[in-house]
Amino acid sequence: MTATVLRPMQAEDHASLMELWRASEGVILRESDTPDAMARFLARNLDTSWVALHDNAMVGSIMAGQDGWRGYLYHVAVHPDWRRQGIGTQLVEKAVAAIQSRGIPRIHCLVKHDNADAQAFWLKHGFTRRDDVVDFAL
Repeated sequence: MTATVLRPMQAEDHASLMELWRASEGVILRESDTPDAMARFLARNLDTSWVALHDNAMVGSIMAGQDGWRGYLYHVAVHPDWRRQGIGTQLVEKAVAAIQSRGIPRIHCLVKHDNADAQAFWLKHGFTRRDDVVDFAL
């Protein structure tokens, strides 16, 4: 059996990522998840976003970036058939290390209130749930 391989996310991965994200019930896709938007994001955040491949099939992903002050994790997903094998942990470790290597110690991720599995995952990985802020979006 071949091993799962991690590599930096590329703009050309868009179609495979959309397929993975649609298969991942915790990922919410928006009209802004376009190939052009992804290419802009990746150009601004070199080597912080990763994909997991098994036999060239995408089985996991993490989009991660920073604004110079804070780090952010987006679209963290592992295909349901590949969960509980450490892929999500590997992706988070790679993204967090890449952001922290830029001198940014604080990293955030957004999780839906009703996604208990994702909340347990983040708590297990040392993240703290915050109840002191409310997220607003435009």
